[in-house]
Amino acid sequence: MSITWTEQQVQAVRRRSISVLALGQVLGGLGAGATLTLGSLLIVDVAGTDSLAGMAATMNTIGAAVMAIPLAILAQRRGRRISLATGALIAIVGVLTILAGTLLAWWPVVLLGMGVLGTGSALNLQSRFAATDLSSDRTGDGISHWLSGRRRLVPLPGRTCLSRAK
Repeated sequence: MSITWTEQQVQAVRRRSISVLALGQVLGGLGAGATLTLGSLLIVDVAGTDSLAGMAATMNTIGAAVMAIPLAILAQRRGRRISLATGALIAIVGVLTILAGTLLAWWPVVLLGMGVLGTGSALNLQSRFAATDLSSDRTGDGISHWLSGRRRLVPLPGRTCLSRAK
């Protein structure tokens, strides 16, 4: 059984999907900023020393780097939707781990949670490519707009450096 979609239906789904991904980018960016800032303060409070303040950002970055390839492989094998959902669930586990470490006042657990939460950063970056795949048939332009944070906010003057050769 084959479903035939009209061009209007395809465009409506595309617009809705891009809107959801754009909202995810905004919320993910806010979350990433809060994680780095508040994570440092939390580590200092739980550990009782300023010497570990930079470890929140370090663990978050390591977590993003470690999870980027497994999420990409999952996206390739099972699709982006499964990969994005899995990454979100893992990031939630990171938040719960941070909460547990804070309640137990055990800073190594908080740092572990920061690393697991780094999956959210990898997820946020991966969702940009999902949005570019949907944005138009000019994928190079879509990538340049999303990566520069200018999608639908500020038009780029002239041609972009990633425009497709005709």
